[in-house]
Amino acid sequence: MPTAPAPQSVPRWNLENLFAGGSASTAYRAHLDLLRRDLESAEAQASSLPAKLDAPGRQVWIAWILSFQDLAQRLESAESFAACLTAADVHDDAAHGCTAEVDLLASRWLGLQTHLESFAAGTADADWQRLLDTDELRPISFALDEVRRLGREKMAPDRNGWRRSWR
Repeated sequence: MPTAPAPQSVPRWNLENLFAGGSASTAYRAHLDLLRRDLESAEAQASSLPAKLDAPGRQVWIAWILSFQDLAQRLESAESFAACLTAADVHDDAAHGCTAEVDLLASRWLGLQTHLESFAAGTADADWQRLLDTDELRPISFALDEVRRLGREKMAPDRNGWRRSWR
């Protein structure tokens, strides 16, 4: 009777070069801890951002927007790593914990995005354009215009039809 061929090993992702230690990685833990602290800082700053986009106000907003963008990139890295951990081993409870933790951080980041959308939607066109025309924000002006467009869509009176039905 012929023998079955030996099973071939299944290829596995090498996540060690990203954060060594997998779901127990101390480097990944440090990444999440710093991300959490920086989110807290951005949240605190958001509550005191200037209402006017005069020259000093623009500089404060530019710094906050660049920080917001950096948070998004770091959050995406954390989300991707957690997803890879879970995909690599669906039975890794710690990986599922990482995903849950990142989801909480992402919800906080979305709160910051809502704050930016609201501000952008309510800013006069000329002031908004002066903000986007700065050297720091010009490279991301398309994305910021999208944030503004979404904010305006979300806050448009005709999008709140549910209110009319309650009258």
